[in-house]
Amino acid sequence: MIQIDETALTGADNEKITLDVAENEVTYWAGQMAQNILRIGRALKIIRDGDLFREGGFDSFAAYLDARAFKGWTIGQTQGYKYVKVFERYGNRLESLGCSNLEVLYLLKDTPDDELEKLAENGELSDMTVKDAKEYKKELEAAREQISFLEDTVKKSEGELKSKRELFDILHEDYERIQKVNESLQNENRKLSERPIEVVSPSEEDIAKIKADARKELEDEYAGKVTKAVREALDNDRKNYERDTKTYENENNRLLAELDKLTAEKESSDSRIKELELELQSTEKNSDSGGTPLDENLIEFRFYFNEVQNYMQKFLDVIDKADSPEKQEKFRGVAKKYLETLLNDLDGDDY
Repeated sequence: MIQIDETALTGADNEKITLDVAENEVTYWAGQMAQNILRIGRALKIIRDGDLFREGGFDSFAAYLDARAFKGWTIGQTQGYKYVKVFERYGNRLESLGCSNLEVLYLLKDTPDDELEKLAENGELSDMTVKDAKEYKKELEAAREQISFLEDTVKKSEGELKSKRELFDILHEDYERIQKVNESLQNENRKLSERPIEVVSPSEEDIAKIKADARKELEDEYAGKVTKAVREALDNDRKNYERDTKTYENENNRLLAELDKLTAEKESSDSRIKELELELQSTEKNSDSGGTPLDENLIEFRFYFNEVQNYMQKFLDVIDKADSPEKQEKFRGVAKKYLETLLNDLDGDDY
């Protein structure tokens, strides 16, 4: 545990302070910020859950927070609820995550533990801004919605296949029963064929029986055709299910690859933003030192111009990847309209 001498930097000569002392100071107080969030959240949760706010004459926890903010607290109603939610979500794990930004922690409160651990291990969580957290949350929710949609599709297909399998089982049982009856009739017919032929005039009863037997034979033949058709339909459904499952797996892999791509693009964008910040800092230093100041507008223009070029190329790649000429033509039409609007804006009075 780092030991801090709270008087080490008080009134001291800056030239005599070592790097270790200064870094220990930063590390210590950064940890204290996380401790503050933890302790404030725990205390507010006790006040809320134990109805302690009623001891101050308040009917609700929200009214209590509003009143305390009016009297000088920096924690209003919204902020107070965020402290409680963050404490309930992370608890004593908060210090191990390395993040002391209340807004970031609140935005990521629904993020799975394994994803939080990855962010913490990679050092991304400690450096994450509110904007970064919102973008990360948006990307994660989009991926979840896509995966949930695909899972629902697979479940629906499985349910339909199960119903068709049950129907097949019923028809198969009927088919086996019909087969047994047919075998019995064939045996009876064989016995009859082995008897001496007697030339007699058939009675009306015999004629009716012959008609019934012929009708039964036709029904048996029709039942066989129906059973065959059902089997073929079920076999096609099974093949479609296997194909849809494979499509789901491919789409899931594509989404994961897209997420990795987005992460890489974010890292690249962060790198370019840092380059812009360095150039802006250089501008301020040159200006403060009396040198020729760099053109901040030119730096900013160059940065966003590069961004537009990068994304425009990706935009064109998406059009080229369209799975049909009709869709490509539709995408090109929308893009042309947008570019025409952009050119009109550039030719306007404001420019």
